[in-house]
Amino acid sequence: MMPARSMEARGYQSGFGNQFATEAVPGTLPEGRNSPQKVAHGLYAEQLSGTAFT
Repeated sequence: MMPARSMEARGYQSGFGNQFATEAVPGTLPEGRNSPQKVAHGLYAEQLSGTAFT
């Protein structure tokens, strides 16, 4: 039987459902929002919001 790990020792990968995301430079992915006004490292934010175009 494997030893139990404490909650502090666990690391989680960001993502929703079965869609996971990784980053090459720490702090690049926005936390808590989908498309921020200002993004890190001079990158461009996603231009589509996913809402209806009507």
